Amino acid sequence: MQLLGTWRDFIAQVAFTRSIDTYAYVKELYPANSLQLLMHPVNINVSALSAYLVWSKSISRWTPNVTLGLYRQWLTLDNQRHNKPIFSYYFDNTFALPRGWLITANVCGQTGGRG
Repeated sequence: MQLLGTWRDFIAQVAFTRSIDTYAYVKELYPANSLQLLMHPVNINVSALSAYLVWSKSISRWTPNVTLGLYRQWLTLDNQRHNKPIFSYYFDNTFALPRGWLITANVCGQTGGRG
């Protein structure tokens, strides 16, 4: 299920997904003289919620674009919960120069997501 809305210079998006009996590929340490990892599929049930808010507006030759986001899943794998929310941000800047040149300066980051 997904909801999308706009108001003035803002866009908001919220989505919820539910996957039942889906596959995830998990790394497993294989005993050997050197480090070896094997990938194998496991059946899982997972739900996830994502929410993003975007603001963008042209101000003369500068166009800033700010995105704030949240991603939260409900997942247990090998008796470990992976459901800590991840917060993210993006700050994209575009500067229009004469003769059709563009310069961009962007910053982004996010929090850790295990737990």
